Amino acid sequence: MNFLARRTIREYTEEVVSEEKIQEILKVALFAPSSRNKRGVEFIVVRDKKTAAKLTECKKIIQNMPLEADFSVVVIADKTLSDTWIENSSVALTLMQLKAWDMGIGSCWMQVRGRVDKNGIDSEEVIKRILEIPEKYGVLALMTFGYPKEKKEGYEFSEVNNDRIHYEKY
Repeated sequence: MNFLARRTIREYTEEVVSEEKIQEILKVALFAPSSRNKRGVEFIVVRDKKTAAKLTECKKIIQNMPLEADFSVVVIADKTLSDTWIENSSVALTLMQLKAWDMGIGSCWMQVRGRVDKNGIDSEEVIKRILEIPEKYGVLALMTFGYPKEKKEGYEFSEVNNDRIHYEKY
């Protein structure tokens, strides 16, 4: 896989992603590394357009991506299992993005934790209410998926600021 080719996709075609491909994306997430192998990260797949429409209200600025995407995955984790639930969820999200891209499917990571809706209500609480998520779970992000409508060029190594790499000391 060419990691430099992967780009965030915010516009999708109407083409449906097969259930088999969705399962492939979820499978890599299920096998994502987690602290002490606790595996407390869970996934809620949303394809229903009525539910997707409700999810567009979870943040101040979210646009209609959950509604326009073929499907979304809400990544949650049991906070009682691990104090590294945020990191564990992030690894799973990243692996899902990479697997999707490798299959020609675009995605967009939409941060939920630490965000608020247009009324100032915590985005996690909004999503928990919509999806009936138990209190012990944290909601890290909502990721949309679909076949890319927009075409973006990949990155080039020349675009990277190597000054951000340090050896031994800062």
